[in-house]
Parts: sequence; structure tokens; C-alpha cells
Amino acid sequence: MNNVTIIPAQDRLSGNYGALKKLRVAAYVRVSTLSSEQEDSLENQKQHYEELVGNNPRLDLIKIYADQASGLNTKKRTSFNTMMRDARARKFDVLYVKSISRFARNTVTTLTAIRELNSYGIETRFEKENLTSTDPSTNLLLSIMASMAESESISISENVNLGLKYKYSRGEWSANFTNFLGYDKLPDGTVVINEEQAETVREIYSDFLSGMSLEHLAKKLTAEGRKTGTGIVKWTKTSLIRIISNIKYSGDVLQGITTTVDVINKHRVRNNGDAPQYFIENGIPAIVDKQTYLLAKAELSRREQMFIEGKDVGGPAIYSGKYPFTRKIVCPSCNNFYNHRNARGTYVWECYGRIHGSCTAEIIKEEELTDAVLKAAMDLWELQPEIKMNDVPILSSKDPEDQLIRAAALYMENSFAKRTQDFLSGDKPAEYDPELVRNLVEKIVISDTDIFITFYGTDPVRVERNRPGRNTVIGRKLKRN
Repeated sequence: MNNVTIIPAQDRLSGNYGALKKLRVAAYVRVSTLSSEQEDSLENQKQHYEELVGNNPRLDLIKIYADQASGLNTKKRTSFNTMMRDARARKFDVLYVKSISRFARNTVTTLTAIRELNSYGIETRFEKENLTSTDPSTNLLLSIMASMAESESISISENVNLGLKYKYSRGEWSANFTNFLGYDKLPDGTVVINEEQAETVREIYSDFLSGMSLEHLAKKLTAEGRKTGTGIVKWTKTSLIRIISNIKYSGDVLQGITTTVDVINKHRVRNNGDAPQYFIENGIPAIVDKQTYLLAKAELSRREQMFIEGKDVGGPAIYSGKYPFTRKIVCPSCNNFYNHRNARGTYVWECYGRIHGSCTAEIIKEEELTDAVLKAAMDLWELQPEIKMNDVPILSSKDPEDQLIRAAALYMENSFAKRTQDFLSGDKPAEYDPELVRNLVEKIVISDTDIFITFYGTDPVRVERNRPGRNTVIGRKLKRN
């Protein structure tokens, strides 16, 4: 039998291993929050590894990766993800971590990351547990310890949530004031109104309830140089919707709007009764009154139901399209709206039911419509009728949504009727202006002999057609714009 000499494995960090080769070392450190104590802990961890590597000539410190984030999920741990990318590029040979809980509090994340590091030939060392990923028995211990760290983190999260519930039940609340337009938080915790920013908030509510579309309002605020909560001068529909639907601007606070359904992945969903909510009346200084807030929020829902869901919920149509007659002309035959069309270079309006169905309503030239609107506006100005206004009920946050939407419809009808009042108190129109249609005309109905134009807050004005009868000149097949 041949002589066999067994050469035992060596610690790669010992002085005898690969004497001519320095090992590239990295370290990963993490804290959950950036309080002064946690910040000191982070710096102490960094200093520890700088000294550890500095005292060993066999080691070369490549980088220390540091995160301030929860250990349950790696999505928001920038340095952790950078570390894994560097590992794939083989930028270090050994990774030092203080403990398993600092590496990750999620069992799956811990084992997956360590196995990936092993596949690149990178050894991971956990100092507190005295474990190394190169030891075959480590996987079992890591699974147990990582599971314990995960359970501990879930328990901490549940305790935090319980503490928040007690806090909310006492009428206390919390919010992120970093990007909260209209408010400042003083060092003692007092919330005060930032009057300069509050003017922007009030302008948003006022313009929206005057009938301005979200697209138009966003362009207006951007052109005025108004800053958003994040300090930029670029407004979007989304940023406006968030302000209009934020109950805090009315002085009330609602906590528990969303709820966590997955502690590990921090996944939150809208709370539809799955968890308690806490309504704190007059918990913050109000920028707009409660009636204004409830009307604006209901108006958001009204417009959504009208334009997205196609429901008839009453009130004026708020439309930002480029054609002023859009959603104004109602077909007397099938009750559909007329659409803008191009008939061999002539702009006309044709019933949607005729385009896509069997409606036989006539096609009308845009020129005839503009002439009719000017004539009707002049007649209305001469007549000076009394403008009809609705009684809008005082609303409560406890009112059902359909009642709130009906009130919003009545309020918006009043807003548009006020435009007619302003028009009548001004100069008599001398020429056609598309804004007459956009701002004042509620509905147009066409018959063989007349065009009936209803201005907001008035009865229909009849305009006799210059060329009565059916339009037979324009054919059925028209070119789309």
C-alpha cells in the first residue's frame, strides 16, 4: 500500500495560507434607524473592521458596505445590493459581518445570499455566532439562527404596530412632514401652517371647484412657478389628486388608511376594513374648510365616474380636449354626443351613434354651430335672464358617497352658472370665441329647423337655422382626424 499523507485544511486568514497572496476583504454593516445611538453603532462597526484588517498584513480591505434600513427586505438596502453586484464581479474574497441579524432578518434572504456568495468562492464570516460559510455544518445553524432573527424582527414590528394603535386611540398621530405642502413641524412637535405654501393649496381647491380640469390646473401652476411639496416646479395630475384627496387639509386626520399584509416584504394595501382606522377630528390646523374638502373629493369621484366609467352622475362635463364642442352636442335621436370630424377639408360634427351604429341624425358643419353660439350669446346678453342657482347641502364625512357626488354636481352647476353671471355683467360679445362654448354652454340640441343652446343656469336659447332641413351634401363616410 502506498504511503498517504493527509494535509489538513487551513484557515485562509492564517499566516500559513497562500503566503504570497493577500486576501481581499469586505465588510457589511447595518443599522435599522439613523438615531444618534444607531449612528454611533454604525461608525463603531466600521472602525472595528478597519482595525481588524489593518492589524493583519495578510488582509487588504476593499470596501465597507453600510446600510440604514430594515433587515427584513433587501429592496431598499442600496449597499447590500451593491455588495452582491461586486461579489458577482469577484471584487473580494472574504466578507465579514457582525452577526446574522445585521446581514438579514429574513431566513430566505440570508440563505440565498450566502449560497450565492459561496458559488463565487467568497467566504462569509459571522463574528458574533463564530460561523463561516465554508463550514459544511453552517447551513443548518444559519437556518436556525436566521429564522430566530426573522421571528424577532416580526415580533418587534408587531410591538411597534401595537404601540401605534395605543397612540392613535389617544388622539395622537404621526406623518412625514418633509414633503407635506402647506405645513411645517416645529422642533417641539407643533404643526403650523406654512402660509406661503398654503396659498398654493387653497388655489388648487378653488380652481378645481371652479371647473378647471386637472390637466389645465397642472399647466397653470407650473407656469406660475408654484412649487410642489418636494420643491420642484413641475405639477402633474397625480400630485394634484393627492392634495385634493388629503383629508388633513380640512383639519381632520385619518390614521390606518393602509395596512401591512406582509411584514417581511413591507407590502401595504389600502385598508378596506381589514384593520382598525382612527379618525381624529380637528387634529391639525385646517387650510381649507371641511365643506370645500368634501366637495372637491366628491368632485374627483364624479369626474372619474363620468369620464372613466361612463356613468351619468349629473353636473357639467369637465373636459380639456382641444375641440370646444366636445360633449356639448346631444343627438336628438339616440342621445349620444357628437364627435369632431373632417369631411374633405370641412370640419363637421357627427353623432357617435351614426359613426358606430345605425343612427340617422344629420351631420352639421362647425361653421353653423359657431354662428349659432354667437347669435345665442348675443340674445342672452340682451335678455339678461335671472340665473338659476342650486341649494347645496352642508356635507359631513359620514355622508354616503352617492350623496356627496350629488352635492358636488349641484355645486359645479353653480360654479358654471356663476360664469354665465359674469358674462352677462360684461360687454356684449361681438364675435365668436371658443371660450364661449367651453365656459358657458351646457348643452346643444339640433332639430331640422332650430338649434337649442343651453347656457349654464339658464333655459335653452332658440336659434333659427339659416338652412333648415337635412344636410344631404356631406356623405356618410368621413375621414377621421
